[in-house]
Amino acid sequence: MNFELQIDTVPSHNGLAPLASNIFDGDKEEFFERILGGKSPFSLLDMLTNGGRGCALWWPFSLERIFFPWRPIQVSPMSVSDFISPWGLEVLASEVIWIGFPCMSLIWVARMIRR
Repeated sequence: MNFELQIDTVPSHNGLAPLASNIFDGDKEEFFERILGGKSPFSLLDMLTNGGRGCALWWPFSLERIFFPWRPIQVSPMSVSDFISPWGLEVLASEVIWIGFPCMSLIWVARMIRR
């Protein structure tokens, strides 16, 4: 089941924020925003894969599983032996094309804008 956005951020806000608030000078909201900002892209990327049961993006308000209409990213194998196979190499190539290159492009554009 795919509850990563909801499950990971709520305990972080309620349980870990007081422990980690020293990192952000006592600002629990900033800590929560960083956790949420780090987990949100994972849900969106999961919706771009061509396998699995979908992303429960609106849980607990809805049990609906969501995929984007366009799903170019190959779903990853679940075992190590399958990952070190032609299928695993296909998944890595897919992730480089659809995740790696766009991320590197954004980093390059951000650095060009800073100059």
